[in-house]
Amino acid sequence: MFRVLAALGALTLALPAAGHYGQDQAGKVPFVVGGTVLGGLTTWGLVSPVGDHWERVCEEAIGPVAYFAYRRASGDILVGALDGLLITRDRGCSYQLLSGALDALSPSSMALANGSLFATSAQYGQQNGVFQSNDDGESWTPVYGPQADLLLFRISASADGSHLVATGSRSGASTAPVVLVSTNGGSSFQDVSSGYAGYVIASAMGFLEDGTSAMIAGLTSANESRVLVASAGSYASPAIAGDIPGDPPPEVKHGVSWQGAIWTVAPLAGALFRKGPSDSAFVQVTDARSGPTNCIFVHPDGDRLIGCGRQTIGNPGLFMESTDGATWTGIIDFADVGYRICPTDTVGFTACSTYFEWGCGNGTDDDFDQLVDCDDEDCVLSCAGEGEGEGEGEGDPGEGEGEGDVGEGEGEGEPDGCPCSGAGGADLSLLALVLLTWRGRRAASAA
Repeated sequence: MFRVLAALGALTLALPAAGHYGQDQAGKVPFVVGGTVLGGLTTWGLVSPVGDHWERVCEEAIGPVAYFAYRRASGDILVGALDGLLITRDRGCSYQLLSGALDALSPSSMALANGSLFATSAQYGQQNGVFQSNDDGESWTPVYGPQADLLLFRISASADGSHLVATGSRSGASTAPVVLVSTNGGSSFQDVSSGYAGYVIASAMGFLEDGTSAMIAGLTSANESRVLVASAGSYASPAIAGDIPGDPPPEVKHGVSWQGAIWTVAPLAGALFRKGPSDSAFVQVTDARSGPTNCIFVHPDGDRLIGCGRQTIGNPGLFMESTDGATWTGIIDFADVGYRICPTDTVGFTACSTYFEWGCGNGTDDDFDQLVDCDDEDCVLSCAGEGEGEGEGEGDPGEGEGEGDVGEGEGEGEPDGCPCSGAGGADLSLLALVLLTWRGRRAASAA
């Protein structure tokens, strides 16, 4: 059964996205199926395999915020969004809101522990807490809170699921980190926040390989960035594992314990840091050109690391792997991901039309990628996607699950009259003028 990097079970909290023009393309959460990375959540939307290539549906189809993503064994994907938990059953083309305890609560992070899912919420002005699901995300029950003024942004689980740590803040106090620890698999949580009063931010990263010692990123009012380790029996008295070097030192977000060392990434700096058992301090291992920048996980097999990269000259890829932490190899390259053309009645079509060369015969670079009309592969794809006759019924093989779906005209044929087949055809640019709010688009696609 599929697991999303259950070595730590932590899925990232991301900053709100308001469209990716001017925003770096970066990986956020890789999906691992049978030990293989099959796409994931990125700053530019959901990426999934289609045949021998990769396709994305833009993040605007989700809405202004995509906090995390979790892929079920069925291939359905859950996404933490601004007003609740969304589900897509068609790889991002359409979304539905899963009604229940997380409605209007901004699910901000998720962890997998002993077959159960745990989610935190962080909606300002609402009562937030920690929630548990025993049916793969269909329904949720609060296990801590909900409480007023509580905002929880991160949750992480130990590899065996026996321990969890959740972190956040109190909205009424700007310098009051919240740290919650569970030692019974999430059945209950203990508030150990008093031990973190000297920090402006405390952010859960995961657990050491002993399965009980929590790793927490801390930022002081003096702008000292460090990794804390809170051991069993003293969760309210964390020890300083080491400070992150730099002037100013970058804030770290993701961290893992692997091969006896602590590894952590600083997204803004685009750097990976390591501290081994015999090291006196953290040292930088890679930069934005050579290693992960936005996330780091231990592969379920435990023999390598998986990281998320940011599109920079020389960066190994959107998702990457390493057997030593120093040399990284791309799994999905930035240039290998194209846009998926969703059915015209879905939010994935209306929300993402800005990123396509819809006017395939208008002499205009509609998507600003310096490729005009039929020189842009979008036009070729749109022709193939709207084809009939010989092109119908081919479908795609699904995402490694054997559940291929039959596409409308996907296949080898081109429709008669396609501008890029040599004959004149209808200009599709008007389709890009469908202007709906993201809420309205999603509601329309879910109807």
